[in-house]
Amino acid sequence: MHVPGPLWAVLPFAPELGELPLEVITQAPDTHPDVIGFRVSRERGADRIELLVEPEDTVLVEPGEHVTVLPLLAGGGAQDYVDIVDPDGTGPEPTEVLHGFEQVFLEVAMSALVEEFGAPTRYDPDADIEWVVPEHPEPLTMFLSVRDDRAGASFARLHFASDTP
Repeated sequence: MHVPGPLWAVLPFAPELGELPLEVITQAPDTHPDVIGFRVSRERGADRIELLVEPEDTVLVEPGEHVTVLPLLAGGGAQDYVDIVDPDGTGPEPTEVLHGFEQVFLEVAMSALVEEFGAPTRYDPDADIEWVVPEHPEPLTMFLSVRDDRAGASFARLHFASDTP
Protein backbone atom coordinates (compact mmCIF):
# COMPACT_ATOMS: atom_id res chain seq x y z
CA MET A 1 0.00 0.00 0.00
CA HIS A 2 1.10 3.54 -0.65
CA VAL A 3 0.16 6.09 2.01
CA PRO A 4 1.06 9.58 0.79
CA GLY A 5 1.56 12.47 3.15
CA PRO A 6 1.03 16.07 2.09
CA LEU A 7 1.80 16.24 -1.61
CA TRP A 8 4.02 19.34 -1.20
CA ALA A 9 6.35 17.34 1.07
CA VAL A 10 7.02 14.47 -1.34
CA LEU A 11 6.93 16.02 -4.82
CA PRO A 12 10.51 17.37 -4.81
CA PHE A 13 11.80 13.88 -3.91
CA ALA A 14 9.32 11.74 -5.83
CA PRO A 15 7.82 13.67 -8.75
CA GLU A 16 6.05 10.52 -10.01
CA LEU A 17 3.66 10.91 -7.07
CA GLY A 18 2.23 13.96 -8.82
CA GLU A 19 0.35 11.44 -10.97
CA LEU A 20 -1.71 10.10 -8.09
CA PRO A 21 -5.45 9.89 -8.84
CA LEU A 22 -7.30 13.05 -7.88
CA GLU A 23 -9.58 11.16 -5.45
CA VAL A 24 -6.51 10.10 -3.42
CA ILE A 25 -5.02 13.60 -3.32
CA THR A 26 -8.26 15.40 -2.45
CA GLN A 27 -9.57 13.07 0.26
CA ALA A 28 -10.16 14.48 3.74
CA PRO A 29 -7.32 14.10 6.26
CA ASP A 30 -7.48 11.11 8.57
CA THR A 31 -9.08 11.89 11.94
CA HIS A 32 -8.90 10.01 15.21
CA PRO A 33 -11.95 8.55 16.94
CA ASP A 34 -12.88 10.88 19.80
CA VAL A 35 -14.71 9.90 23.01
CA ILE A 36 -16.98 12.82 23.89
CA GLY A 37 -18.91 11.24 26.76
CA PHE A 38 -20.67 8.22 28.20
CA ARG A 39 -24.26 7.13 28.65
CA VAL A 40 -24.41 5.42 32.06
CA SER A 41 -27.35 3.43 33.37
CA ARG A 42 -27.61 2.38 37.03
CA GLU A 43 -30.21 -0.32 37.60
CA ARG A 44 -31.43 -2.03 40.75
CA GLY A 45 -34.66 -4.00 40.51
CA ALA A 46 -37.27 -1.76 38.89
CA ASP A 47 -35.31 1.43 39.65
CA ARG A 48 -33.22 2.82 36.81
CA ILE A 49 -31.16 6.00 36.66
CA GLU A 50 -29.85 7.25 33.30
CA LEU A 51 -26.92 9.69 33.19
CA LEU A 52 -24.94 11.47 30.50
CA VAL A 53 -21.43 12.10 31.75
CA GLU A 54 -18.14 13.39 30.36
CA PRO A 55 -14.74 11.68 30.46
CA GLU A 56 -13.03 12.07 33.87
CA ASP A 57 -16.41 12.52 35.66
CA THR A 58 -17.23 10.45 38.76
CA VAL A 59 -20.43 8.40 38.90
CA LEU A 60 -21.78 7.37 42.31
CA VAL A 61 -22.98 3.74 42.51
CA GLU A 62 -24.47 1.50 45.21
CA PRO A 63 -23.67 -2.16 46.01
CA GLY A 64 -25.71 -4.59 43.92
CA GLU A 65 -26.48 -2.14 41.11
CA HIS A 66 -26.21 -3.30 37.51
CA VAL A 67 -24.15 -0.64 35.70
CA THR A 68 -24.22 -0.24 31.92
CA VAL A 69 -21.87 2.15 30.11
CA LEU A 70 -22.02 3.10 26.44
CA PRO A 71 -19.16 5.26 25.13
CA LEU A 72 -20.29 8.14 22.92
CA LEU A 73 -17.97 8.87 20.00
CA ALA A 74 -17.83 12.04 17.94
CA GLY A 75 -19.20 11.72 14.44
CA GLY A 76 -16.66 11.12 11.69
CA GLY A 77 -14.40 8.85 13.76
CA ALA A 78 -14.79 6.03 11.23
CA GLN A 79 -14.14 7.44 7.77
CA ASP A 80 -14.28 6.41 4.15
CA TYR A 81 -10.83 6.46 2.59
CA VAL A 82 -9.07 5.86 -0.71
CA ASP A 83 -5.72 4.13 -1.05
CA ILE A 84 -3.55 2.82 -3.85
CA VAL A 85 -2.55 -0.85 -4.04
CA ASP A 86 -0.10 -2.63 -6.30
CA PRO A 87 -2.02 -5.91 -6.75
CA ASP A 88 0.84 -8.04 -8.06
CA GLY A 89 3.65 -6.43 -6.03
CA THR A 90 5.89 -5.92 -9.08
CA GLY A 91 6.15 -2.15 -8.99
CA PRO A 92 4.25 1.08 -9.38
CA GLU A 93 2.43 0.06 -12.60
CA PRO A 94 -0.43 -0.85 -12.75
CA THR A 95 -1.96 0.25 -9.47
CA GLU A 96 -5.55 -0.05 -8.31
CA VAL A 97 -7.54 2.45 -6.29
CA LEU A 98 -8.92 0.82 -3.16
CA HIS A 99 -11.99 2.24 -1.40
CA GLY A 100 -12.29 1.37 2.26
CA PHE A 101 -14.12 2.27 5.45
CA GLU A 102 -12.43 2.37 8.86
CA GLN A 103 -13.60 0.19 11.70
CA VAL A 104 -13.45 1.34 15.32
CA PHE A 105 -12.19 -1.02 18.05
CA LEU A 106 -12.70 -0.67 21.82
CA GLU A 107 -10.67 -2.09 24.68
CA VAL A 108 -11.82 -1.71 28.30
CA ALA A 109 -9.96 -2.23 31.57
CA MET A 110 -11.06 -1.73 35.18
CA SER A 111 -8.89 -0.69 38.12
CA ALA A 112 -10.79 -2.83 40.66
CA LEU A 113 -12.72 -6.09 40.74
CA VAL A 114 -16.40 -6.06 39.78
CA GLU A 115 -18.96 -8.82 39.40
CA GLU A 116 -20.35 -10.16 36.12
CA PHE A 117 -18.09 -7.96 33.98
CA GLY A 118 -19.09 -7.88 30.33
CA ALA A 119 -17.05 -5.81 27.89
CA PRO A 120 -17.58 -5.49 24.16
CA THR A 121 -15.32 -7.50 21.94
CA ARG A 122 -12.88 -5.49 19.84
CA TYR A 123 -15.10 -6.08 16.83
CA ASP A 124 -18.41 -4.96 18.38
CA PRO A 125 -17.82 -1.38 19.54
CA ASP A 126 -21.56 -0.68 19.84
CA ALA A 127 -22.00 -3.23 22.63
CA ASP A 128 -22.50 -2.00 26.18
CA ILE A 129 -19.92 -2.31 28.94
CA GLU A 130 -21.70 -3.94 31.89
CA TRP A 131 -21.02 -5.10 35.45
CA VAL A 132 -22.58 -5.48 38.88
CA VAL A 133 -21.26 -3.37 41.74
CA PRO A 134 -19.80 -5.68 44.44
CA GLU A 135 -21.11 -5.75 48.01
CA HIS A 136 -18.08 -3.81 49.27
CA PRO A 137 -17.13 -1.58 46.32
CA GLU A 138 -13.78 0.09 45.98
CA PRO A 139 -13.28 3.32 44.05
CA LEU A 140 -12.99 2.26 40.43
CA THR A 141 -11.66 3.77 37.23
CA MET A 142 -12.75 2.44 33.85
CA PHE A 143 -10.07 2.89 31.17
CA LEU A 144 -11.24 2.99 27.57
CA SER A 145 -8.99 2.80 24.52
CA VAL A 146 -10.59 3.50 21.14
CA ARG A 147 -8.68 2.83 17.93
CA ASP A 148 -9.39 2.75 14.23
CA ASP A 149 -7.64 0.62 11.64
CA ARG A 150 -5.58 3.52 10.23
CA ALA A 151 -3.68 4.15 13.50
CA GLY A 152 -6.19 6.64 14.96
CA ALA A 153 -6.46 6.47 18.74
CA SER A 154 -8.30 8.01 21.66
CA PHE A 155 -8.23 7.34 25.37
CA ALA A 156 -10.79 8.16 28.09
CA ARG A 157 -11.36 7.44 31.76
CA LEU A 158 -14.53 7.34 33.84
CA HIS A 159 -14.48 7.06 37.63
CA PHE A 160 -16.95 5.27 39.90
CA ALA A 161 -17.27 5.67 43.68
CA SER A 162 -19.57 4.21 46.31
CA ASP A 163 -22.72 6.18 47.05
CA THR A 164 -22.84 4.73 50.59
CA PRO A 165 -20.38 5.71 53.33
